[in-house]
Amino acid sequence: MTEAHRFIEAGEFGPGVKLACQHLDDNFEDPKALFLLGYAFLKTDQIGLSYQVLKRASDLFQGEAAICATSVLSSGGSHRSRFSTIKAAKMASCE
Repeated sequence: MTEAHRFIEAGEFGPGVKLACQHLDDNFEDPKALFLLGYAFLKTDQIGLSYQVLKRASDLFQGEAAICATSVLSSGGSHRSRFSTIKAAKMASCE
């Protein structure tokens, strides 16, 4: 997951998503991997996928990332204005 995290952080979403999905094939209940994948989907304007994946991650991980993801998913306004909240939560939970 470290390599997937590096790709996504660098804005290289294709390889990052691919690695995250490969990880989830064997670890499908990994909330940090799901959160990272949801973040990548959000950054690439795949809002529906992002919502579903972030919701699942927040259901599995009852920590800081879950609180931020739930807040982001339930708040109003443009999804682009929510990137900083998600990025902060991602950084706190995925490293």
